[in-house]
Amino acid sequence: MTTDFKNAGDLSYVVDRTHGELGGTRFERVVGRKLGSAPRLHLGEALRCYRRLACAIRKGFVRSCHDLSDGGLWVALAESAFGGDCGFRVFLDDLPVARDCLGEPARLLFCETPSRFVASVTPQAERKWLRVMKGSDCARIGEVTEDRVLRVLQAGQEIASVPLHEARRAWQGEAKT
Repeated sequence: MTTDFKNAGDLSYVVDRTHGELGGTRFERVVGRKLGSAPRLHLGEALRCYRRLACAIRKGFVRSCHDLSDGGLWVALAESAFGGDCGFRVFLDDLPVARDCLGEPARLLFCETPSRFVASVTPQAERKWLRVMKGSDCARIGEVTEDRVLRVLQAGQEIASVPLHEARRAWQGEAKT
């Protein structure tokens, strides 16, 4: 299974719940101040999601899959877009979040809650995908686009729009440090 998005029109899903912790994250290091507690594993949720995701991959319903680790959702989405030379449009309002998670865009985009993944699925495979993922925290957050722009929306407003080449240049500069 590769991490790169394959085709415009593929649907983007986040698997497992976002808890919004920023302590000890790459984002905290960039900001340069303490931002709360460190991410922690919720083993029961993780195991349920891992089993279902592995089944969906084995059955061929998943086009791409990327873990949400260093840098969180934003970095995983960007890396998947780099690999597929495409863009994306995601809606933070649709992200599966824990009740205690604050809906701040930076928290949602850059938290490193363990055991989460972003997966892409073709529209044709979506019903089968959803059947396999039933009972796990999984939500469609957007789609892959051909315009090579990374877009994030929340509450009906675009909060980020970055051309793919600019994001790639920033990511390559960060990767060198």
